[in-house]
Amino acid sequence: MIYEPHNKGEIIYHVGDPSNRIYIVLKGSVERFKRKSDEELKKELKEVQEYTYQNRHKAQGSFELIRHLEEIKLILEKKKSGNEHTKTKKNPQEIGRLLKRIKAMHSSLMAFDAFKNFPNEVEAFSIFSNYPDHCEEYFEGPFCKYKKEKVVSSGDSFGESALKNEVYRDEVIVANSDVHLVWIDKFDLKRTIEKVEKRLIAKWKLFKEFLSTDNHEIILAYSRVFKEKRYRLNEAIYCQGDQAHDVYLIADGEVQVRSLILFMRQF
Repeated sequence: MIYEPHNKGEIIYHVGDPSNRIYIVLKGSVERFKRKSDEELKKELKEVQEYTYQNRHKAQGSFELIRHLEEIKLILEKKKSGNEHTKTKKNPQEIGRLLKRIKAMHSSLMAFDAFKNFPNEVEAFSIFSNYPDHCEEYFEGPFCKYKKEKVVSSGDSFGESALKNEVYRDEVIVANSDVHLVWIDKFDLKRTIEKVEKRLIAKWKLFKEFLSTDNHEIILAYSRVFKEKRYRLNEAIYCQGDQAHDVYLIADGEVQVRSLILFMRQF
């Protein structure tokens, strides 16, 4: 396993990142963010539009802001009708201009207190706006497309989708505090699981034959008590005079039992 620390607010992985690791939280916690549905975005947009229009005389630039909100509404409607434009990769200058516009709209809405009913929106913006290369994925105008789903705390794991043969991540994981993680590559974990499965199956067959029973509970009880250990050729398993704590069952190979008396008679 590989140790990996993160500071609060850092994204551990983004949507679209390779799904190739499983993580365990040693200390601290992380938050899962999942994509909002178009209906959720539309509902949020509608409430913000209505609030902004009702309070349009409280701040400058309100009419331009209302126009921008209407443009976002049209974009969401086109998505519903299947007319969403294909995204093209933007150069750094285009990304910079896009993020600047997103931040300006968000600041204007904050001036109107338009997000007062959406406190998570402000928190999400403070996190995702730090990643300009992903701004198209995370934002529709000033609205974050992702919402907080679940907190994963110490002792819990995340990233299990890697075991389902999913190629890319479909969620965002954010450090909710300074967090200490360990991770294992999914292929290494699968190989380890396969090895353990083979050993368990071999153990099960051994005790089933040794006990001459099909009783699963009895076989399982013996499987839990007995521990597997391998010995090299001519290696002593125990010596005469050692305390008799253990019982041995030969799974494979053979042993030679010698006593001190027999050994001395040979001379």
